[in-house]
Amino acid sequence: MSRFKFRKSIRKHIASGYYQMKGIGYFVFIPVVVLYLLIPLSNYAVYRFWSDLDMLYSNIVMVCQYLCPIFSVWYVFFILYHYVEVPGNEIFYVERKNKLSELIFPYVLYLILMLPLFVVYTRLFSDLWWLYFKLCIVNLLYVAITYSITFLTKKILLSVIVILLYTMLVIAENTFGWEMISYYNAFLCTGIASCKEMLPIFIISLMFFVVGSVGNHYYY
Repeated sequence: MSRFKFRKSIRKHIASGYYQMKGIGYFVFIPVVVLYLLIPLSNYAVYRFWSDLDMLYSNIVMVCQYLCPIFSVWYVFFILYHYVEVPGNEIFYVERKNKLSELIFPYVLYLILMLPLFVVYTRLFSDLWWLYFKLCIVNLLYVAITYSITFLTKKILLSVIVILLYTMLVIAENTFGWEMISYYNAFLCTGIASCKEMLPIFIISLMFFVVGSVGNHYYY
């Protein structure tokens, strides 16, 4: 019986996610354009200019850490806007108040969208699977921050601003020495070292989810 309920819940979330993506319209393709046009063009330009595989490797590691996380919350922004700022949104909180489960679909969808890109990357450099693993955790952090800020402030715009500011700090960390709050690393960790690197980020993500759930609980 519990297995049946689980399958029913999965189908319900997939169907809900499908209609949410459909409601975004043409904006649904923005992450795809970033992943399969902007990032590869950057990689290709570097390789054409330097003709050096080491430079290509460094560019992949850098550009993916800069661009993949920020677009991991693209769908989340639209979905949370639907729940916190659309007039009459109180109706969405009658059956179930907590909306954290609604973010599973866009998070997993983005990881699936990233996968073919990294299949290609790992044909060139096998250890880039660890970059994919790292981005899965960093993307989770971005989703957690967005969820938390949105329900604490009841404004999606503030979440967008926080995400943009944090990304800018990450990009600028080499210039201003803000490594302590940055996930960026020019040298890709692998194996146990990667797990140790990502563990604090995973724990911080869980903390943001807890804070967001409290804000979500008192939203209505």
